[in-house]
Amino acid sequence: MTRRHFLFRALSLVGAILSICAPLAVAQTPDPFSIRVESNLLIVPVSVWDKHRMYGSMPADIGCIRANDGAFLKLTPSQPYLPKGCAAGAIDGLTAKNFHVFADGVEQQIQSVSARAWTWDWVRDTLGFHHEWSYTPLGKWSARDLVVWARPTGFLPRYYLIAFAPPTSPEGSCHQLKVLVDSTDAEVFARDQYCNVQDYASDPLYGTPLGKLMETGVPSSRHHTIPLSLQAASFYTGTNTARVDIALELPMDFYITYASASSPGIQFTSAHLKYEWKDLNAIGVLGMVYKKDGVLAKRFSDLGCCARAYPELWLAYSGQGPHEEDQRFEWDPINLPTRYEAQIDLPSGEYNLVTVLSDGPNFGRVAEPLNIDAYDGAQLALSSVVLCKRGRDAAVAAQEAAAAHLAPKYVPLVSQGVQMTPAADLRFRADEPLVAYFEIYEPLLLSQPATTVWAHLKLVNAKTGAVKEDFAPMNVTPYIQRGSSVIPISHGLKVHSGAYRLEVQATDSAGRTTPWRTANFTVE
Repeated sequence: MTRRHFLFRALSLVGAILSICAPLAVAQTPDPFSIRVESNLLIVPVSVWDKHRMYGSMPADIGCIRANDGAFLKLTPSQPYLPKGCAAGAIDGLTAKNFHVFADGVEQQIQSVSARAWTWDWVRDTLGFHHEWSYTPLGKWSARDLVVWARPTGFLPRYYLIAFAPPTSPEGSCHQLKVLVDSTDAEVFARDQYCNVQDYASDPLYGTPLGKLMETGVPSSRHHTIPLSLQAASFYTGTNTARVDIALELPMDFYITYASASSPGIQFTSAHLKYEWKDLNAIGVLGMVYKKDGVLAKRFSDLGCCARAYPELWLAYSGQGPHEEDQRFEWDPINLPTRYEAQIDLPSGEYNLVTVLSDGPNFGRVAEPLNIDAYDGAQLALSSVVLCKRGRDAAVAAQEAAAAHLAPKYVPLVSQGVQMTPAADLRFRADEPLVAYFEIYEPLLLSQPATTVWAHLKLVNAKTGAVKEDFAPMNVTPYIQRGSSVIPISHGLKVHSGAYRLEVQATDSAGRTTPWRTANFTVE
C-alpha cells in the first residue's frame, strides 16, 4: 500500500455536521462529529493539514501506523483496539491567534480553540472486521467486511474545536461559514455553512439540496435503482413508548472489486453509487415515519459520505489532488457504506416507515409497516424479534465505541455479554450465524424476584404454515439482570435451507402470557 493511501484513510475521520440551535440551548453529550451549541457559542470542528505531507506520510508517521497495525493483529476478541495517535500530516499546536472565522463574510471573535484526537471504530465480529463511523448521536454507518490484504490503519490526527458566538438569526436560516489559518502551508477543512435549526443533530439533511431531493424519492411511484433491505424493531422504554431500531443494508456485491495497475497487489472498489466532488452527489439516508392517517410523525436523516463539503472523506483518490472538480474516484473498501443503523423514539401506535437512500441521481426506497402495541408498564410484555448475523464482545465494543465517540446515544443490543447487530437482509447463508434477539419485560421481577419466566419458540414453514420445530419452553432465569425488569435474550438457530417464520411468546409463573411475535427469514 502506498503512503498516500495510508494518509487518505486518516482523512476519513475529520467530518462534522454543522448546526446551530437557539441561543442558550442545553449542551448535548460531546460528539466530535457534530457542531453543537454551548450556551450561545457555536462549536466548530476544524481539521488543518500540512499541504506538503497530504500525499505521503513522513517516516515517523509510517512507523506509528505500522505499530498500530501490528498491535491490532495480536489482539484477541476480548481485547479492545485502542490505537496510539499518529499525526500523519495534521498540523498540531495551533491556537486561537492562528485562526479566523467568518460568518456570512464577516469575521467573528473566537472565544476559544481546543485540540482533540480523532478516532474511529474498527469492528471485529463473527463475520470478520470492518470500519464503522457516525455523524449523528443515534446513527452509525458500516463498511463492507475487509478483504484479506486490508489492515486497519491507526491514525489519530488532531482536530480543533473553535468556539464563537454567531450573529442572531431567524430560526431555519442558514449562513455561510469560512475558517482560515495564518499559514501558507496549511490546508483547512470545515463545513462551509451552519443552520439555525432545532433538533438538527438527528436530521442534518433537513433543508439541504440532497435532503430535499430525497424527499421526492419517498413516493413509491419514483423509479429506484439502489437495492435496499430493511429490518425495523421496537423495544419498550416506558409506558406506551418505544425505541425503534432501524437497520438498512445494501447487498455486499453492490460494489465491484478490481486491481489497480498503478498499485500492484492492492485491490480497489468501484461503486455503483456516485462519489464525486459535488454536494448533491453525497450518499445520504432519509427516514419518514407516517401515522396510520398519513400524517408525518417522525423523520431522521444522515450523511454517509462523500460530498465536496466533506473533503475529509477522501479515500485512495486516484487523481493528482482533491480540488479537481467533478472527478470520479477510486476507493478501497474501507469507507464504502454498506449498512446503516439508527434509533428513534416513538409512542405506541400504527405507522408506516419509509426509508430512502440516495447519491443524488440514484435512489433506493424501502417501506415497512411498524406497529407498536400499547404497554402500561405493569403487564408481562415482549419486544419485536430481531434477527442477527453479527455478534461481538460487548465489553470490548463499549470501550472501542466510547474511544471513537461512535454514535454516543445509540443503545446496543446486549445479551449475556454479547452485543448483537440487527441484520437488514434477512436472507441467511447456511454457514452464517443466525441469532434471534428479543426482550421480555417482567415488572414482577422488581417486587417478586422469585418470579419465573419462560420463552417459547416455534419455527414455522413460511409458505405452508406447517410447524417445522416446536422448541420446549426455555426458562430464561440465566438472562435475568438483578434490579431490572428487562430480560435481554439471544438464541441461536440451526436451520436448513427454506423460508421460515420464527414465532416467540413469553409466559410467567403468575399465569400471564404475551401475544406471539414473529420474524420471517430465508436460509439459502
